[in-house]
Amino acid sequence: KLRRLAEARAARAAGQPAPAEGVGATLERLKVSINFEAAPLDDVLSFLRDLAQINILLQSSAGEAIGARPVSLQVRDLTLGRALALVCDLQGLEYAVEQGVVVIRARG
Repeated sequence: KLRRLAEARAARAAGQPAPAEGVGATLERLKVSINFEAAPLDDVLSFLRDLAQINILLQSSAGEAIGARPVSLQVRDLTLGRALALVCDLQGLEYAVEQGVVVIRARG
């Protein structure tokens, strides 16, 4: 876990958009490389939250996804938004940006 945090800090230093650009810009511009093997969804979301320093809310309707299916995903140099979309797809979830917060909910 410490290695992931160190990699996250390095990635942020290399290309994080300025805070004034907002969450949408961060999702579109911040490039991430992640490597998760059978990780709990809440760990993956915490990692992405810390990496981008954005707020991520998992709605209670999507709460049953936590622990239901572990996340296994390896990607390199994708935008944060695309990586988050892949995580959501693997879990049957979707995300939207609402008032500066990434909200994750059950698909549908």
